[in-house]
Amino acid sequence: MTSRERVLKTLNFEKVDCLPMHGDAPNKAVQEYFGGAKLTEENKFQVSFNAAVKIFDVAVGLPVINKPAVEEKDGWVSVIQEWTSWHEKRPFSTPADCVEDMKKIITGTDPDNIDIEKSKKSFSRWIKLTEDFRARNSVFGMWYDVGIQGCYHRYGLELFSYAYAEYPDVVTKYIDVQSRYNLNQVLPLFNAETCPLFELGSDVAFKNGLLFSPEFLRKHYMPYLERAVAAFHEKGIKVYAHSDGNLNQIIDDMVASGIDGLHSIEPASGMSLREVRKRFKDLILLAGIDCRVMAFGTPEEVKKEVRGAIEAAGPNYFVGVAGNIYDGIPVANVQAMLDVVRGG
Repeated sequence: MTSRERVLKTLNFEKVDCLPMHGDAPNKAVQEYFGGAKLTEENKFQVSFNAAVKIFDVAVGLPVINKPAVEEKDGWVSVIQEWTSWHEKRPFSTPADCVEDMKKIITGTDPDNIDIEKSKKSFSRWIKLTEDFRARNSVFGMWYDVGIQGCYHRYGLELFSYAYAEYPDVVTKYIDVQSRYNLNQVLPLFNAETCPLFELGSDVAFKNGLLFSPEFLRKHYMPYLERAVAAFHEKGIKVYAHSDGNLNQIIDDMVASGIDGLHSIEPASGMSLREVRKRFKDLILLAGIDCRVMAFGTPEEVKKEVRGAIEAAGPNYFVGVAGNIYDGIPVANVQAMLDVVRGG
């Protein structure tokens, strides 16, 4: 059975030869081992692709190692490391600064009048990856931000929260414009043939609970999640919601939106594959394998963890690490996971 067949059958609750693997691997040692070559600036895209096809049935993203750098522009200072980046400094110091920036974005954005050709250029690499993975009888799992994560990330969580407290109407309009723009930009670019499974992502939680109150999320996140679910379902595309952290306070709302699946069900944040499966028998579950065991456990401990996850969440389950295969997770532990899943 090919990866693509395995994915489609699992999405349709049909029997498979083994459960599909899902995730990504920002991990130099893992990419080199499974990609079959030492990473260089010239070959890093191909090595990353080869490793993803070998490890995953659905590859979510294709992380490529970066040269560390610091970029400064227009008051923004961004730090780039091998597998990640973040804003060290933003050109905003007060809630009023944030709101003035939001007003400019609101004025300059028409979410209902998207330039499709411009969108195709913006997403050209991702469109090509869906085709490249399909050519290898595999699946590239596309994703987009439902809206709230990009909104708070631009300003930083603290300033964004103060801005909402002081200027709720402007922030509400900003969230609406950005959320609708994100969906309308990406929706025309993909179909069920090229991308049968889509991630509706926004991190709305952390280790100990939600980043915002349940009431805030029911007003500013759930309606856009529900709209996205309906829009992708119209195209025959299955969808799952992604957020790291502990989602227990709003998991019922998320499932009620009509999602087909949930990711990443982090044990380190108090989430449990067994408990989620007990409550939602027909939900597709993705990931949920403890990254702490993957990083610090022995291969035998990893095998026990993976067997436990499969027993708790299967059969409509995509095996994966809660988060991803981070740098520092040993190759031997990734191989141990694959041995259990594929019977090696």
